Amino acid sequence: MTPAGGVHVTLPGYFAPHATGLIVPKTKDGRVVFMLPWLGAVIAGTTDAVAPITLRPRATVEEVDSILEELAPYLSVPATRADVTSAWAGIRPLAADPTADPTSTENILRDHIVVDEGDGMVTVTGGKWTTYRLMAEHAVDAAITAADRGRTGGGSYATTSGEARGTTALAAKATPCRTVAVAVVGSHGYSPDLSVRLAQSQPRSDGARTSSSISSDGGGEIGVMRHLARSYGDRAPVVAQLASSSALGALGNRLVPGHPVIAAEVVYAARHEYCQTTCDFIARRTRLAFLDVEAAEAALPAVTALLAEELGWGVGRAAQELTDAKQFLTTFRV
Repeated sequence: MTPAGGVHVTLPGYFAPHATGLIVPKTKDGRVVFMLPWLGAVIAGTTDAVAPITLRPRATVEEVDSILEELAPYLSVPATRADVTSAWAGIRPLAADPTADPTSTENILRDHIVVDEGDGMVTVTGGKWTTYRLMAEHAVDAAITAADRGRTGGGSYATTSGEARGTTALAAKATPCRTVAVAVVGSHGYSPDLSVRLAQSQPRSDGARTSSSISSDGGGEIGVMRHLARSYGDRAPVVAQLASSSALGALGNRLVPGHPVIAAEVVYAARHEYCQTTCDFIARRTRLAFLDVEAAEAALPAVTALLAEELGWGVGRAAQELTDAKQFLTTFRV
């Protein structure tokens, strides 16, 4: 396995049409560069090079400039480093050919590899988050084959649960993999008009139904509703209800101007999504850190205060969370 680093940059949404992306299949150094609209902004990437393993990788100035340089010929107004609102790096575990040049990622496989070691051990390496279901399917298929070989005497390892060799093969009992048809959380009741139904459901102080309980600064409440519908699917009404039922509507306020993330999402994340730290919220429950590092930092005090109230943090823990989050956000700066 070879760790390969990749860098992405975030640019303002006006650099690309809201529903159109761009891919350059082969740059001057043989890599791929793309631009895609994402959550109201545009992301562009990616570099690809052997990288040291670190808990918090970060983009270098040279990597960011390389991406901008490769994109420049395709933009009527080229993006500059000053346009970058966030930049981040990640490390992928690529499956390496042991005979290949260890200093290059050019010939390393981008797909995952499942290896039956022959002794009951199944190894999965490579791959990426976006293919985790297929990786799981292939790994389970390989595990069934390995287990059956052990039952019939083809392997040297012990079987589990006291089952004797030669019993009915697992392959004969196994049903076709169901992961393709398993819907993700939030998708079951989703429909394209969910944001409109959310807006209609919001109560007003006089008892009528309107969207006025959600903050309308920086783009209108329907923008917030679209964000909630897209981010939470059929769980969005729970978030909207939190916003509309809070005292003085405080949870309906945006955490930071210009972004549709509202305070109620922090409370929802703590109660329903196991959010345990401020960094959890700004980077993993929402994507503020990846979209706009300055906005994410501006939101830190409010996010920390809300989590402190929900999770029972003391003053010391809240102060440490704020410090940790600020340090974390330095890895999104160029």
